[in-house]
Amino acid sequence: MVKLILLGGGKIGSAITAMLGSTGDYQLTVADRDAKSLERLPTKNTRTMVLDVADPAALRGAIKGHDVVVSAMPYHLTPVIAGAAKECGAHYFDLTEDGFVFSEADLERTEASQPSQAAARQGAREGCRHGVRSAMWTGAGIHLDCRP
Repeated sequence: MVKLILLGGGKIGSAITAMLGSTGDYQLTVADRDAKSLERLPTKNTRTMVLDVADPAALRGAIKGHDVVVSAMPYHLTPVIAGAAKECGAHYFDLTEDGFVFSEADLERTEASQPSQAAARQGAREGCRHGVRSAMWTGAGIHLDCRP
């Protein structure tokens, strides 16, 4: 059984929770900073946790032990999430893909403003480009049918 943590319990997170939870193929954990959002989620085969994704240490602690990290979070959190996933040895996939790809200038700005986020910067450089996310998702053996 694949151990998967889904970050974000909003609209996208709720839909993914219902879909993945209903299969019985995943040991699913959904994390969000809003406890009320977590209470509204489908509960079949799902465990929840309150988590502030912007806290790198708490994020790494939540990811440890999971095979896959799926993000339904705003794109500005992607460098921190991708870096934590990489550091914990988990596959990473971003569901929201707001059409934002990190440029070197974006990463340099992050580096200048948050020098302690070396893992996040490296993760963004290596793991947050569109093709890599999809390959990691497929490499984890998880498939979503997104056809209309």
